[in-house]
Amino acid sequence: SVNYLLQLAMGQMLIAKEHEKFYPNVPLEHSSFLSLLRRGMVVCKSLKLPGAPSFLDVGCGLGQTLLLAEACGCMAHGLDRCKRYAEMAAAVIQNKPNRVVYHADARRFPHYDSFDIIYWYNPIKDRKMMEQVEKRIADDCRSPCVMLSAFDNGVLEDRDDLLSLGDRDYRGTIHVKCPRKHWDRIKADLKNALEKS
Repeated sequence: SVNYLLQLAMGQMLIAKEHEKFYPNVPLEHSSFLSLLRRGMVVCKSLKLPGAPSFLDVGCGLGQTLLLAEACGCMAHGLDRCKRYAEMAAAVIQNKPNRVVYHADARRFPHYDSFDIIYWYNPIKDRKMMEQVEKRIADDCRSPCVMLSAFDNGVLEDRDDLLSLGDRDYRGTIHVKCPRKHWDRIKADLKNALEKS
């Protein structure tokens, strides 16, 4: 509800003062997030992933994107280094079975290989730290995996093991870790979906 989101916004402003290297919880505009997620879901379908995709928001903050991902048919999970953010985000999805919000450092998180979709919106101010996170995600995620970067630093674009789709702007970039034999089909399916929308 609107009141709930306002309460979350007030809480995030108080918590953000404690973390100088990390952005306050400023989620991507909902329409932009949903557009990026929709494109990611097309890629999941192209990869023929079974069932509802498991989704991880790295730097989930207060959990707004978890609600949106759940509404789009994902099994949403979150990760945040701030304990209070993680607790608040966990409350957002508490009525969903088998959903977890992890309180952990994204640079050392050991479970990236558990998710079909991994999303981030540049949660760390320090560029080198953020690059470490992006490399860690790409190295450790399973294949296939769809990575949605809402604000891309360009770190992953030259990797031979990833198909990168999109622009480095607020529309976001999709990085896909999967065998090369699927790349042409993914590009065609995504192009077709975008033309129909």
